[in-house]
Amino acid sequence: MFITEDRRPQLQVGDAQPSPIDRCEVHRDVDRSLLTAVIRNGEPVTFVSGQLVTLWADDSVVFQGRAIDEYNVLDLISTADDSDLADGEQI
Repeated sequence: MFITEDRRPQLQVGDAQPSPIDRCEVHRDVDRSLLTAVIRNGEPVTFVSGQLVTLWADDSVVFQGRAIDEYNVLDLISTADDSDLADGEQI
């Protein structure tokens, strides 16, 4: 699923205020969802492994997860056992 400017996407990292992004992709599968290809001001957004990331679109939360590397965020349900977090980081 591509989320573009027409949905007014915003990204919230941790407790920070949500801020606008240009676009992103959410890949949904039976057992996991992945937020990737997050672009802000024409540049890729990078994350720190373990960061809590929330994606808002049209004033609603559409995705929440933990960063698993600098470019990908795994949904919270998939990270429930912590096995996909780097360095044994706990949820």
